[in-house]
Amino acid sequence: MKTFIYIFFSLTYSIQAFSEISQQDVLQSDISQNWEICNETSFILKVSTAYKDVEANEYKINQNTEIYPGECINKEVLNSYRRYIYAKSSPIHQGGIREWRGENPICKNIASASASISRNCQENNLESSFFRVIGPRENISYLIEKNDYKKKAITAGTQRLLRDNGYNINKIDGISGKKTIQALSDFKKLHKLESEIDKKLLMQKLSKVAEKEGQKMGLTICNRTDAPIWTALGIENRKEISSRGWWNIKIGKCKQIINRKLNSKKTYYFARKESKGIIKSEEEKGYSDIISNKASAKNFCISNSKFSAITNINCILSGYDDAQFRQLPSNILGLTVTLTNNDF
Repeated sequence: MKTFIYIFFSLTYSIQAFSEISQQDVLQSDISQNWEICNETSFILKVSTAYKDVEANEYKINQNTEIYPGECINKEVLNSYRRYIYAKSSPIHQGGIREWRGENPICKNIASASASISRNCQENNLESSFFRVIGPRENISYLIEKNDYKKKAITAGTQRLLRDNGYNINKIDGISGKKTIQALSDFKKLHKLESEIDKKLLMQKLSKVAEKEGQKMGLTICNRTDAPIWTALGIENRKEISSRGWWNIKIGKCKQIINRKLNSKKTYYFARKESKGIIKSEEEKGYSDIISNKASAKNFCISNSKFSAITNINCILSGYDDAQFRQLPSNILGLTVTLTNNDF
């Protein structure tokens, strides 16, 4: 039996909703079988698998196995284990993280490396990902996009990596046309690669260079204050006015919030600094908001918890607060913003 798993959502700052867990019983069998997982997308994927050990009554997670476009991996599993799968695109790709997921939230306790299925991962301060359940007789799972590339996934993946490296690849279609051939030739010459280099080795090289190039693009925020800060983004263009948050940045650390070119959308940012001192509970935390220049600032909706608002109109009536966001320059590819105590 085969399973086809489609892309779910295309932004790294998406807010995920909890859903009910299937209660269907798993067929019990100790027969070992081969489970093949194939990447037929144009993205390098980080695949996590999990299973419930019925005897131990616990979940075990194998995280972030990297699978290149057109590649398959094999896992040996027992039919007595209920299996789950979750995948996300590599952060080297422009445009944010894409997910291939289901409706089963599996919590991971970082301290003890234990895992459980729960609707209350966030409430219990546990990390979670939404896994898809795999039937006990399903022996192959395909990770695919809306454009099902199938055998063209290698070429589509190469095209996406060329685009991530700044080459003018207008269409990712898995067909090696003149632009793709010319861009590949230019990349090989620039990095002194053999013309007949192995396709996976070529993608690995494209990936490494794209990672370096990606660090120069988008928005990176550095925290040079005396307390942790929380940041949010506002996006404005003809089709979209939205805001999302939060990203936590510890004292002395930097975090890349956006990994696309800043000149593609009108972008704003907001930040809150935690109050210093001993805090007994989360509810008692105090914050200082970033100071914005009213002439260039724009109001967006925010919430005290993680949020994703699709409008900046009537925030209060929609159950949000509103705040003034700072505007980023729109004529540059990338920017690093350093926040100090004077910004709050």
